[in-house]
Amino acid sequence: MAAAGGGFKSTCAPNYTTVSNGQHLIGECLTGTGKSYRTILDLDHCMGNQGGFLVSKNE
Repeated sequence: MAAAGGGFKSTCAPNYTTVSNGQHLIGECLTGTGKSYRTILDLDHCMGNQGGFLVSKNE
């Protein structure tokens, strides 16, 4: 579980996008060095409830 203010989106912002490959929703992060990495965002492992909103999280 990510700490408050943490998670995939906030650690990558503003270089964060979501894409879909037809099977999964994928979060893509572009790092400061121009590299990118992707995380599959699925409800079982990568999503959590924060203040009533569905948010992505790191595990």
